[in-house]
Amino acid sequence: FPKKGDRGDKDIILPSQRYLKTFDISAGPVAATPVITQALEWNSRKPFVAFCQLRSLPIETYRTTGYRLSASRSDVTLFKSRLAAKLVELKARCQLQETPITLDFLVLPEVFVPRSFLPELVKFSQETGAIVIAGLDYPDEENANECVIVAPTGQPIYYRKITRSQYDAQGSVDPEDRNSLNRGGQLFRFKNKEGATFGVLICYDFSHLELMERLNLENGSAPLDLLFVVSHNPFGELYRSCCIADSHRFYQHIVMCNVAD
Repeated sequence: FPKKGDRGDKDIILPSQRYLKTFDISAGPVAATPVITQALEWNSRKPFVAFCQLRSLPIETYRTTGYRLSASRSDVTLFKSRLAAKLVELKARCQLQETPITLDFLVLPEVFVPRSFLPELVKFSQETGAIVIAGLDYPDEENANECVIVAPTGQPIYYRKITRSQYDAQGSVDPEDRNSLNRGGQLFRFKNKEGATFGVLICYDFSHLELMERLNLENGSAPLDLLFVVSHNPFGELYRSCCIADSHRFYQHIVMCNVAD
C-alpha cells in the first residue's frame, strides 16, 4: 500500500463501523435508537422507482442561507421551476410508454428540496399514487437534516439524520466552521400487508454499520426488502461500493440517490 504521503492530495475516507469522535459527540457505540414500524402500502412485487439526480443549488447558497434554500429567492425560483418541470416530464414519460407505467417511488437527494416545494410533492404523490422520498432543506426553527416520506394518503413522515458528516451545517468555506445540528433519534421501517418492508437512511447514517444492523435486524426481524439512501455527497464511488457490499450483506435491494455533478 502506498504511504499516506504518496497519495497526493487525496484524503482517505473509510465508513466507520461505529461512531467515531466527531464535532459534537465522543466515540463509542450508537446510542439507543428505536426502530419505528409504520404500516404503509407499497408495491413490493415489481416496484417502479424513479430517482432524480439533478444538479443542486451552489454550496454557497447553502452557506449564506443557513441551509434554508427558500431564503435565496433568485436561486430557488428557477430551481423550483426546473424541479416542477421534471415532475411533469416524469408523469408524461410514464404515460407515454407502450404499456403505461404506474410509478411506485420517486426519490430525491439529501438537503435538495426547498420545504416551500413540499406541497408540489404531496400533489405529485396524490396524482400518481407514488411514494415520494425526498431530502429537505433545514426547517426555520432549528438546524436539522431531514428526509420526508410522502404517501398518497396520510400525513408526511419525517426522518431526521442521526449522524453528522463534515458537511452538515457548515458555516463557511472553512471546513472547521460548523454550526450546531440537532440529530435525530429514530429509525423507520415501512411494512405493507404482504409483510414486505422498506427503510430510509440519509447519507452518512448509511456509513455506520451499527445503524444498518439495527434497522435491518432489530428484535429478530428479517432484513428490509428495499433500502433507500438519499445523499448529497462528493464521494459517489465510495457510496456505490457500500451499496453493492451491503446489498449482498443483507440480501436486499438498495437505491441510492445523490446529486449530479
